[in-house]
Amino acid sequence: MRQALTNMVTSESWEEINNDRDGANVSKDTILDMFFWSQIKYVFQFTKPIYHMIKFVDSDLPIIGEVYEQMDNMLGQIKDIVEPRDITLYNYICCRGGKPMP
Repeated sequence: MRQALTNMVTSESWEEINNDRDGANVSKDTILDMFFWSQIKYVFQFTKPIYHMIKFVDSDLPIIGEVYEQMDNMLGQIKDIVEPRDITLYNYICCRGGKPMP
């Protein structure tokens, strides 16, 4: 997706269509910003375990006994990704009131 968006905002057509529009310039600057893409990658990394957990519990099978184990695995994966980079975000996602969940 990144390459397609970069190609779009650096094309001559983009310049012709969006000449002197602030929104177009902001969009272009954002798409060309490396920090923006590193943040997108980071968000995908820590939401991937959440997505997999949602898919796991979306079942008609009797899996309640496995849900607790999967939840622990999910929180561990999130911790491994988020904690070294942003302890505040980790506490917000995985803890209650700043205290680790039991």
